[in-house]
Formats: sequence, structure tokens, C-alpha cells
Amino acid sequence: MLDLGLIGLSQFLPFLCLSLFAGHAADRFDRRLIISLCLAAVLICALLLLLFAAARIGSTLPIFAVLALLGIARAFLAPAAQSILPNMCRSPRFGSAIVLNSSSFQVATIAGPSIGGIVYAFGDSEWVYGSAAGLLLISLLMLLFIKSRPW
Repeated sequence: MLDLGLIGLSQFLPFLCLSLFAGHAADRFDRRLIISLCLAAVLICALLLLLFAAARIGSTLPIFAVLALLGIARAFLAPAAQSILPNMCRSPRFGSAIVLNSSSFQVATIAGPSIGGIVYAFGDSEWVYGSAAGLLLISLLMLLFIKSRPW
């Protein structure tokens, strides 16, 4: 039970401490670069968790370290991802883009953990982390195709 609380704390505390800095970074620097670096960090976290699951490590300390890194990446990812939409879309389509973005986020928030649970139920934790790493790699590659709109 204590480990479950420490998992939440190791992800939430970096997010809480860095949220103001992350918002400033999203306003000041290239959002696509921030998102790329954050997705790369999350990909590294997924690969490390895959490695830990395959090695059947006995200690939880490395897992907490990876989750802290995940919290740091998510702290910078959230404001950059939320504010990149105006850079990608022209005004006439902006309303539709917001609806599509919000709907996609809600579906992913609900369906992602559900699909992960199903994969875990029929497979092993290596499948879950491997699938997450593969999907993160695809999203990182797709991010390269995003073009900023000219001002």
C-alpha cells in the first residue's frame, strides 16, 4: 500500500514543482522541440520499465526513479502539447481542431489504460511496456511531420 502512494508521489511531485517552469518554457521555446524531447524521455521510461520487467528486478527504487523522470517529462509535455494547436491550424479550422484534439484526448485517456489492462491480462507486462514504447516511437516520428503555420 505504501508503494502505491509512493508511485503517485514520485510522479506528482515533479509535475507540481515544475509546472510554472514548464509553462514558461512552452511560451519561450519551440513547442515541437519540447514535445519531442518529452516524448523521447517517456520512450526511455517505457524502455527502462520494459527492461526492469524482463530482468524481474526485486527492488522498487529504480522504478520510482523512472516514474520521477516520467513526472518531469509530463510536466513539460502538458503545457507544450496544450499550446501547440494554434501553431498548427489556421483560424477557419481552429474550432474543429480543438474539438478533435479534445475528443482524441478523452478517448485516449479512457481507452489507453483499458487496452493496456487487456494486453496485460492476456500477455505479460513486457507486452504492455513494449507496446507503449512502440507507440511512443511512432508518435515521435509522426511529430516530425508537423509543420508550423506561417505567421
